[in-house]
Amino acid sequence: MTFLKFLMIAWVAVGFLCAQPGPGAKSRRRGHAVENMERFLRLSPEQRRRALDRLPEERCKLIEQRVAEYEKLSPEERARLTESAGRFSELPGEQQDKLRQAFRQLQKLPEDRRPEIRREVQRLRRLPAEERKERMERSGWQKRFSDEERKLLAEFAAASQ
Repeated sequence: MTFLKFLMIAWVAVGFLCAQPGPGAKSRRRGHAVENMERFLRLSPEQRRRALDRLPEERCKLIEQRVAEYEKLSPEERARLTESAGRFSELPGEQQDKLRQAFRQLQKLPEDRRPEIRREVQRLRRLPAEERKERMERSGWQKRFSDEERKLLAEFAAASQ
């Protein structure tokens, strides 16, 4: 899979995670975001419309956008996304909330910085904890990222442990 496709999958996953209700929101089932998406896709167009009509307009637009992106994925990409979302859903609720917040912060960064941050998140996730810590303490690494970006990367790294 090309890196661009991987980024697309990551972006869609971020969207699903960020579209989930916050910790205080009332929800019948917070559950597995990809399962929720697949269940939504199995609804008839009329059932989809009724479900979306119950939501605030902003959230409705976000879901419609995520559905369109999800439908563009190949079966292999969908399977990979399902696997990633499954790992996410196995995390403790507090850790999920921290990651959701980190994903939201990532979306607020300037668009030109997001790919670099995503690449670094992937690099950090592949490293054992001690090597990850050493990498993040190097001055060269610290100079590449702003304070906000370093904090965000530390959140993602902590969630990878």
